[in-house]
Amino acid sequence: MMAKLNQSGEALFVRPLTPADASEEYAKWLGDAETNRFLETKAATVPQLREYIAGHQERDDSFLLGIFLRPDDVHIGNIKFEPIEISEGRAELGIMIGSPQHRGIGLGPQAIRAGVEALVSHHPAVQLITLGVRASNFPAIRAYERLGFQSAQAGLSQSSQTSSVHNLRFEIDVARLLQ
Repeated sequence: MMAKLNQSGEALFVRPLTPADASEEYAKWLGDAETNRFLETKAATVPQLREYIAGHQERDDSFLLGIFLRPDDVHIGNIKFEPIEISEGRAELGIMIGSPQHRGIGLGPQAIRAGVEALVSHHPAVQLITLGVRASNFPAIRAYERLGFQSAQAGLSQSSQTSSVHNLRFEIDVARLLQ
C-alpha cells in the first residue's frame, strides 16, 4: 500500500509521514519565526512531532504527507489534508515548505499536485480541495492562483481580498488541478 501512495512531481515526491520522520530539523522549522509566521504551531519537540504524526496516522479524516526531494529523499516539508469530508467530497489543504532554502523555487505547486494525487488515490470521493491562507502570504496566494485555485469568497475582488487582514478562502476541483 505504501508504494501505491507514493506520488511524485518532477523534483520531489510525497509519502505518508511516519513517526520516524520526526527529526531535529523538522522541529527546528517549527521554531523558526520565518517558517512559522503563517502557521498555527509555533514550536514542537521531536517527541511531540512523533506523537502528532502518530495521531494523524490513526485518523480517517486526515492525511499527512511528507514532501521529499529526489534523489536523496531529503524531507523539506509537509502537506496535510484535514478535515477530509468524504460525504461532502471535500478536503482542506495545508502545506509547509519547512526547509528555508527550498522555499520560493517552485516546489510548492509540485508538492500540491503530488499530494492531491496521493489523496484521491486513497480517498477517490474527494472532488474539491479547499484552503485558507493569510492575506499577507502573497507568495502562497500567487502559487495557488497559478495552480488554478479560485477565490471561495463571493463578491470580493482579488485586490480587496489581499488588503484584508483575515484569512482568504480558495478552492479548486480535483479534476481541474490534475488535468
